[in-house]
Amino acid sequence: MIISQVTRSKFNRSMPQQRLILCISICDIILGLCWIFNPLLMYNDGSPYWARGNQISCSFQGFMIQLFLGASVLYQASLQIQYLLGIKYGWTQRRLR
Repeated sequence: MIISQVTRSKFNRSMPQQRLILCISICDIILGLCWIFNPLLMYNDGSPYWARGNQISCSFQGFMIQLFLGASVLYQASLQIQYLLGIKYGWTQRRLR
């Protein structure tokens, strides 16, 4: 819902906090998919019986989780800094862009 509201509205796309929330939402969706497919992409060395992946799929999943988890944290920090500057220090939307 957030993704469709931000991408459809030109006004929402022009606001920095809306774009940051859009990026956080995209990262969260990709992370959720990585965790859902976790059992299928795990390396099958005999210990978990549901593991179906190989070394490449396990490494790929680990890379995706680390990449999008780090990106999500950085986007959230950026959003928090923007709110700090806007609320506490009185920066306008124009100055934040």
